[in-house]
Amino acid sequence: MTAEDATLGSDADEVYFLFSSGERHPEGTHTIRSGETWEPHYFMSAAKEISVSLMESDMLGTDDVIGTFKITPDNAYGRFTERMVGDFSSYVVIFEVRR
Repeated sequence: MTAEDATLGSDADEVYFLFSSGERHPEGTHTIRSGETWEPHYFMSAAKEISVSLMESDMLGTDDVIGTFKITPDNAYGRFTERMVGDFSSYVVIFEVRR
């Protein structure tokens, strides 16, 4: 994952992934600055449809959704790129679906 631009007014974001299964990665947050890349190395089964949301921790209220994508069992296997723009920030997430 690459942070193209952190949240407006901030030089860094506290991010995490939230899955429709209720799982979260990392358990806390990961600090990422504009231009930085983070490789979370998270593995899970894609036997059923999964929604993956990139979240930004918000100290003043509820956490913000930067973007969401779905992984379905009928996805072609391979590497995919999702560009997420939200909460005045921009991220590129690359994920891989394997058998």
